[in-house]
Amino acid sequence: MVTKSDLLLRRLRPDSTKDARGRLRVGAAIGARGDFVERAAELVKAGVDVLLIDIAHGHSDVMREAVEALRGRHAKIDLVCGNVGTAEGAAFLRDLGADAIKVGIGPGRGCRTRLETGAGVPQLQAIREAWHAVGEEVPIIADGGAREDKDLFLALLCGASSIMLGSMLAGTDEAPGTVIEDPATRQKHKIYRGALYDETSAEDSPFDTPAEGQEIEVPYKGSVVEVLHRIRGHLRSAVSYGGTDSLAAFRAEVVRDPRPHLIPLSAAARRESFTR
Repeated sequence: MVTKSDLLLRRLRPDSTKDARGRLRVGAAIGARGDFVERAAELVKAGVDVLLIDIAHGHSDVMREAVEALRGRHAKIDLVCGNVGTAEGAAFLRDLGADAIKVGIGPGRGCRTRLETGAGVPQLQAIREAWHAVGEEVPIIADGGAREDKDLFLALLCGASSIMLGSMLAGTDEAPGTVIEDPATRQKHKIYRGALYDETSAEDSPFDTPAEGQEIEVPYKGSVVEVLHRIRGHLRSAVSYGGTDSLAAFRAEVVRDPRPHLIPLSAAARRESFTR
């Protein structure tokens, strides 16, 4: 049965991702410890379309055991697995049967993993290594490191199939949190928390592993619609500079060897390009 809300959704959100029954697709993240099997079962029962096994170090026995546990119980559900930052890690997840691989160790604005542990790989290098390992066989999701619109374009050219956004969408009306106004400057902002941030963890369990996320203020940005329109416009412009008529065509042309299109910049060139 088609309802009025279905027709409105199709008109207002023509590009939304829907299943065969016209319902919005929904994914859910779970861990790989504790009651994750029970949580996954409840999510599948509720009709989730994809499960994301989200742990800090995806190239591990913990991930292997989690995938085996879920595959044995939910063979038909898609599994996104991550995070990894190397070719070996990507190949490991592919061989486990991951339906998509999440790449990124510590590149996010709200993440302190590299500062606190020294672990991590520059995001474009991590994406490139993952692509060399799995090619187009398994989709690569770039998680973190996108601070400017150009970063999305570069991630796609280096091999990502899609990109997760955190701080770029934080501060919008649709993001969690309350808008706070500075009484002195009248500027508005929201609080953005990194993926592994927990303000209560130190009080509840002071001897556990400390959080690797951080809390930061981001400017209030209004509706996410305006942010997405801006990103789409800049992606279109980047494609036009590349001399092709679509992002997919440019990516297909460049992804096998992006080096001719990526010029190493000196300190002076970086200032000329990015300091405004």
